[in-house]
Amino acid sequence: RFAEIVEGRRLVQNDNGSWTYTGDSVPFDVGGVWPLPDNPRVRHYPEGSRARLLASGFARTYLDLIAQLQRTFNGRPDEVDESFSTMLALKLKAAELVGVPAGEGSAGLHAGPPFENPSDLFNTYS
Repeated sequence: RFAEIVEGRRLVQNDNGSWTYTGDSVPFDVGGVWPLPDNPRVRHYPEGSRARLLASGFARTYLDLIAQLQRTFNGRPDEVDESFSTMLALKLKAAELVGVPAGEGSAGLHAGPPFENPSDLFNTYS
């Protein structure tokens, strides 16, 4: 689907069996894209700011999800149900986070979700 956005057309199978981006147009509204920083980290947001608070909450939920999935794939498949709830929570936290300005000196950027290394998060936020 991302390639369809890039190509601006749906991927369709031709009469000869090959696949090409010649289907219906796929509109893309640049105005609907939040300007986010590259590779955001919790520490990039000012201490005490709403962006930092929300980014920290996102990071904690992300860490919870990684831990739940790890347990699921290491012999506790019942954990998968809980991970679905955590995925939804992560989506909601991300949506709230990107609606917040990143802070002074961020050149109009909005805060972005920090997908940080779980071991870094554990050492930083425990």
